[in-house]
Amino acid sequence: MVRNEAMLRLAKQSCDPELLYSFFKAMGQPEPDGRVGAALRMNMVRNMCLPDVACEKLQNPSDGKQPICNEHERGVARWDPKVREAEAWKPVR
Repeated sequence: MVRNEAMLRLAKQSCDPELLYSFFKAMGQPEPDGRVGAALRMNMVRNMCLPDVACEKLQNPSDGKQPICNEHERGVARWDPKVREAEAWKPVR
């Protein structure tokens, strides 16, 4: 329970793109499992530092019920260099 709460807070507030991407990869596709997975997904798509590589995949829900990245909020925050850098982050191959 403590680990889940920490993940949910970090997914919402962290501006570490590598950490956010690791949460995205750990969720698995296509659906998050249970209440914690759904909350994690919701927090991630609302985080303006979510890398575009993860955001793009979260914006194509198969059933139309999953949240999508809020482009307006992400656009407003683009003045922040930390947010621009996080969005452009790519995983190391």
